[in-house]
Amino acid sequence: SSSHMRWKSQPMNIIRNYFGSVTAIYFAFTGYYNTWLTLPAAAGLCIFAYGLTQMLFHPAVEQICDSGEQYPMCTECWMNGNCEVTHLSNYCFTTRITSAANNGAVIIFSMFMMAW
Repeated sequence: SSSHMRWKSQPMNIIRNYFGSVTAIYFAFTGYYNTWLTLPAAAGLCIFAYGLTQMLFHPAVEQICDSGEQYPMCTECWMNGNCEVTHLSNYCFTTRITSAANNGAVIIFSMFMMAW
């Protein structure tokens, strides 16, 4: 659809006449609710962008990624009986991805959403 149709108000009288008052109230509430969620959505995108920038330079992530074979982890045993020792540095990519969504700004955002 075109951009000028996205922000056009809903034809509540037509909806009420065709579907009834209960459905019109539902559509009115849904439109109102979605309009008010644009600010938290924008804030959430900013927090996620902040997390993406921080995942490259976070000290804990750098320590895990640069550890090499310094920190052996528990042995992983597979169904065929092969057991091998993994190292903490094997989880560098996973640590970077999780640190993007799990940073200090997320706590502030969660308090903002709780108050919202």
